[in-house]
Amino acid sequence: MHSSAILLLSVLASSASALVSTAYGCYKDSAERTGTKSLTSARLDDFTPVTGMTLQECEDFCLVNATGAPYLYWGVEYGGECYCGNSLSTGTFKTFDTDCKVICKGSMTEVCGDGNRLSLYGTPTTAPADVPIPISPAVSAYLPVGTSGCWAETSPRALSGSAYASTAMTNAACGNVCKNDGFVYFGTEYGSECYCGNSFTSVETPGDCTMDCAGDNTQDCGNGNRLSVNLWS
Repeated sequence: MHSSAILLLSVLASSASALVSTAYGCYKDSAERTGTKSLTSARLDDFTPVTGMTLQECEDFCLVNATGAPYLYWGVEYGGECYCGNSLSTGTFKTFDTDCKVICKGSMTEVCGDGNRLSLYGTPTTAPADVPIPISPAVSAYLPVGTSGCWAETSPRALSGSAYASTAMTNAACGNVCKNDGFVYFGTEYGSECYCGNSFTSVETPGDCTMDCAGDNTQDCGNGNRLSVNLWS
């Protein structure tokens, strides 16, 4: 290999491993529910193909180059968006890691969030606390809806507030993201799907929810067009 090519590969490898921040995982951007971004202090967009956004570019911007830098937290979203801030907006919380799957515009080996999903980083070694959308009155436990907890899917969807999908899906994981999102009803479907809402109307179908949860084969997570529905209280 030509020496200049070796040097380039070395520089790229160094740059990919030079982050000084801690990776916290994939977070839901509060803008999807509230209209306000999770990090609001500074923003940089770089969608240039091949040479665009990288994790290093976003970190450098938020820790050094942005007005008001350094910031405690920074995150990349949708492949080319970089956000900075010292706190998270209401409606920001850790979600399934598989929600962040868009490749960074400037690095084929790095993930830069997704639509309304932040790959979140920061200088504190401990991840920031979730900032859920409040539910009033407060809830602490959930129970199946109806006698069986199994209900038919409808069109439009029986639970239309928010939707998630993950190979790690369980009923508890679905319940957690829905509660953080400000919803009291949640339902799992087809093993790996999760739906949330604050109202629910359907027809109960006892015995139809027999598909294993993708993240725990000891639990049932609905079935095709069948929802395992629970209610926070």
